[in-house]
Amino acid sequence: MEPQFSAGQIVCLKADPSRQGPVIEVLPPLAGRVRYRIFHSPGDIREYSQEQLLSVQSSAATPTDRSVLSAGSFLGSDEFLARLTACRLANPLTDNVVVVCPKALVTKWRAERKRCATAFGRRTSTVFGR
Repeated sequence: MEPQFSAGQIVCLKADPSRQGPVIEVLPPLAGRVRYRIFHSPGDIREYSQEQLLSVQSSAATPTDRSVLSAGSFLGSDEFLARLTACRLANPLTDNVVVVCPKALVTKWRAERKRCATAFGRRTSTVFGR
């Protein structure tokens, strides 16, 4: 896949066209995907794949979420995945919500305690006071 953007070109995110910045580096492809390092601010330099970016000149033609839904048309799979990835990158803490069973945690803790005690050649009661 050939790089679509070059260093110095202003690009924006497909998922959030208001978030834009210049390409500061074209990175080597990873898993066949061209990547770019984008400058948003001095403390915010991020890497994006080519599928997540648009040239600022062509961003005006990009429909918004509401216009796509009201027109009855839907996103293609590539654009959907690009928006989903951008959303996950923007909200990393809410991406992996895990429901934990307390009983499973206690069972895992006991197994780990036993493994550590046997690794050091001690009994569990001596090490953990039981």
